[in-house]
Amino acid sequence: MTDEEIRAAYLELIKGYCNNNFIVDDIEVIPAPVNLAVDKLMEMDSVNPNLKSQTEGGIAASYHESLPPKIKMMIAPYRKLAW
Repeated sequence: MTDEEIRAAYLELIKGYCNNNFIVDDIEVIPAPVNLAVDKLMEMDSVNPNLKSQTEGGIAASYHESLPPKIKMMIAPYRKLAW
């Protein structure tokens, strides 16, 4: 996948999590914190965005089941309730 495709996939993930298409007057308006969250996910993508903790000696790792907590905090104001 290209960087643009990965970026679009992360944006769709955030839209789904927030239950928000970010459409205002029939125009997609992505808030700056959401763009920043996508950028952070892109940075983390080279490592592993779901990695929560890792130990080398015993080769143990734990993973986030969803978006990392810091990303969730960034996009929380844009989350809508789903009925």
